[in-house]
Amino acid sequence: MNVTPIRPEKHRPFFTIKTLAEYVTLSERTVAELIAKGDVPSYKLAGARRIDPADVDAWLARHRTDAQTVRDSQRQPSPEVRRRPATHHR
Repeated sequence: MNVTPIRPEKHRPFFTIKTLAEYVTLSERTVAELIAKGDVPSYKLAGARRIDPADVDAWLARHRTDAQTVRDSQRQPSPEVRRRPATHHR
């Protein structure tokens, strides 16, 4: 029987909520909320929450924007910003 390992040969330790928060510079609370919403997949092992680095890589890739997208978004005025028509006082 040929079994495919879940983790590849190149071993990277699983993240905890704390270590993932440090890695992505977010608060532990924010990371816990992302996990609770299902945005970041995780495992519950012996009562402890663990996050696979491969899942973190995929999550980060989904949220990546390229430099051109950032420049374009900075040039376009926000739709909430509306100019008032000029008023003339007599």
